[in-house]
Amino acid sequence: MPRLTLHFLLTILMCLYSSLSRADVRVLDFSEQSNVELSGTWHYYPKQLTVDTSTLAAISVELPNSFEFMLGEVNHHGIFRQTFEIPHAAIGQPLALFIPYQYGAYRLYINDKLMLKVGQVGAVDQHRTQMAPRLLIFTLDKAEFDIRLDFSSYQHIRGGLQNALVIGYEEPIRRHFYSHIIPATWVSGMLVMISLFMALFAIYRLKLRQPILPLLFLSLFILCFSLRSFFAVPFTYTLFTSIEWLWGTRIEYLLTALSCLFFINYIRYALPNSLHYGIYAFLSCIICANFLVILSQPPLIFQDFFFKSFAASILLFLNMLYGIYCIFKYKMPFSKANALAIAILCITFIHDYLLGLKLINSTEIAFYSSCIYFILVTIHLSRDYAVQSQQAISYNQQLLRLNQSLDQQVVERTYTVIQLNEQLKRQLKLDGLTGAYNRYALDETLQQYFNTPYNQPVSVAFFMLDVDFFKNYNDAYGHLYGDQVLKDIVVVLQQQLPPDGFLARYGGEEFAMLLPNLSLSEAQSFAHGCLMAIRQLNIPHLKRLDNKSHVTVSIGGVVMDHQHVYADAKALMHCADSHLYQAKQQRDCAIVR
Repeated sequence: MPRLTLHFLLTILMCLYSSLSRADVRVLDFSEQSNVELSGTWHYYPKQLTVDTSTLAAISVELPNSFEFMLGEVNHHGIFRQTFEIPHAAIGQPLALFIPYQYGAYRLYINDKLMLKVGQVGAVDQHRTQMAPRLLIFTLDKAEFDIRLDFSSYQHIRGGLQNALVIGYEEPIRRHFYSHIIPATWVSGMLVMISLFMALFAIYRLKLRQPILPLLFLSLFILCFSLRSFFAVPFTYTLFTSIEWLWGTRIEYLLTALSCLFFINYIRYALPNSLHYGIYAFLSCIICANFLVILSQPPLIFQDFFFKSFAASILLFLNMLYGIYCIFKYKMPFSKANALAIAILCITFIHDYLLGLKLINSTEIAFYSSCIYFILVTIHLSRDYAVQSQQAISYNQQLLRLNQSLDQQVVERTYTVIQLNEQLKRQLKLDGLTGAYNRYALDETLQQYFNTPYNQPVSVAFFMLDVDFFKNYNDAYGHLYGDQVLKDIVVVLQQQLPPDGFLARYGGEEFAMLLPNLSLSEAQSFAHGCLMAIRQLNIPHLKRLDNKSHVTVSIGGVVMDHQHVYADAKALMHCADSHLYQAKQQRDCAIVR
């Protein structure tokens, strides 16, 4: 009997120990269609980043939460830890853990195995923030598992785990993940398109000599506001993991300051006389001060300075209320609906500002109210554009009917003038005797090779050709026969030229040729081919001063490429002319180097 009693007491003690040991294990209830947040009570080991926490003293904290609320400090580092139990049906199944963006850096362990690292965890001088949502896929071989988060935050005024982790099956968690990323990205992209539309509309109004400043400032405000949202809700860091958070947050706050600057300028021009110049100048100075602080100071300083300086927007809000009151009281020529919409927009910005200061407990609404306002403005502009377009179409139809005959005459006369101009251009560039190009066309074409950008390869062969003893030929046979010789030579040379070749009469009995993309050996072969073709004409020339009896030519040429570079066209022609001089010493010769 005593033995039985002892056995019974031991069983009771073991059950009590088991229940006590599992009292701290949180049971998770999720299904194929539902997820569960890992919020509630966690163990926190402050100022600790050791591997083994079994000997450390922990405090209980409620997550999600900020360090300021939990510990009374804005910045801190330590270990968050908790044990959970999943449904038995989820054992061995692909599970997913969604970690929203947190205001710091962390290392995530599951059952003491490192699964995820975002940013650099450490003390003040070692910490590097990286705000980016993450999606972790994993499996468990048993129901009970441990989550450990080594966390630090020393660069942000909202340090802490302020967004709850979400766990569930892979597919519903993926839907949850993309439901956070896609809508914000889509809306921001839509706002960028709206800003571009307004900018183009402003250009259109400029051509019509209509006021564009309100529309231009509004488009710039929307553009900066939409681009800022890519960094403020940090899905940019999810898509582009190489972006450093420090510069990303600087860009976010710079875009925010630019948005404020463009917004007050939009108010100044959209609501005439509703914004006092002194208030406008004061707000502009505060925004410029924010620019300097953002660019020169660390995040904790410029974030705090921005939120404190934003309190000056109260002046804008009060001034706006007075301006709208004047619009209604004195019946100023302005859209009252637009004035009310701007006032509501200001109220939503102040609401979000108070939310950021944690003075109220609510949800951010400025982004969505801004989107609605921008869409309404776009619709309004589209309607105005449609009305103006319809009026323009009507006027154009009348003008078309009135000017139809005149247009036809203008077309006919224009065509005639174009033909005459083209004919004149051709005549100005052609030699009147031979039909080849003249010296003017040669200089123009040759200069094009020297106007080619430096990074573009240039290769061209340039030849100068002279008829041997041509003066003697004119003296013996007469100038009419001499002119015919020049014409025959041009015909032969044009037959030798490739489609992209160029032939010009340089002067008297001298000619010049340009052939692109020829090597030195190819240029030499071409020159000798020209000599042979002219010999085959067999034009008698009995008054030569050598032993030959037919008309011949001498050719000097150079090749300009990456190995043979000339400063300008004059230097190229001078080199070819010197080779021609050497060739004329021998007659019926070609020297190409």
